[in-house]
Order: sequence, then structure tokens, then C-alpha cells
Amino acid sequence: MGKADKPKRGAPAKAKPTSKRGKAKAPTAAPSDSDKEVEVLETRSSKRLVVKWDEDRTNRLLDWLDQNPDDRNRLFSDSTAAAKQEGRRKVTAKGNKARYHEALAKAVFESPDEESSLRDWYHREPGKFTGSVLNYLNR
Repeated sequence: MGKADKPKRGAPAKAKPTSKRGKAKAPTAAPSDSDKEVEVLETRSSKRLVVKWDEDRTNRLLDWLDQNPDDRNRLFSDSTAAAKQEGRRKVTAKGNKARYHEALAKAVFESPDEESSLRDWYHREPGKFTGSVLNYLNR
């Protein structure tokens, strides 16, 4: 033990962490076609979702934004100048924007074009996919 590692007089010695909580486990199976689209990291508590935002998923997200202009304006903060120029009233989000992220996740991951295993996972845990949409938009 070096001089810097010694505890000060009267201070208890620091215990070294022994837990490996949160460390990703090594993959146990050969990668399948679905692994190319979504990376799943298993930890003790649950599975962590990492979505690969390919062109198809991004296009479904953009299509929803094009088809829902009021929600798009609420989500991305409509400007007074743009509303005035377009001859309409400014729209603002009432409360939390999470409902728009949920709607976007539904549009992207419930699509018939989406892989069935991922669509099933979306139905079991929609919150993880909502978080993925939020992270993708915040890049």
C-alpha cells in the first residue's frame, strides 16, 4: 500500500467494490438477423435496448411527423413568427411531451414493415422504445 492509498488517522478504510452490477454479459448465442437491427445487452436487472436507426425506421418517424403537423409543432416548439407567416395560431404542448414520443414509437415499431420479434418486444415494453425515440431525436 502506497502513501496515497493509506487511510487518514481516524478515518475508516475504504472498501473496494466487489459487485459487478450493470456489467454487460457476453453474448451466449450466435448473432441472428435480428441482431443486425437491434443490439440487446443483458444485465442482471433487465435487457437494455439499443435500436439501430436505419433509413426505414427514420423514414417512418419522418412520415409520422409530416402527417401530424400540429403534434410536430408542439413537439419541436412552434414559433410565433412561423405561425403568423402561415396565417395560423401558434400551437404549444400542453404538459409533458412524452405522449408525442409514445405516438412516434408506436408509428415506428408497430409498423407491418418492422421485424415481428421487435414488434412483439415493443408490445411488451413500449417504454424502452419511447426512450429510444427520445434519444434519437435528442442527438
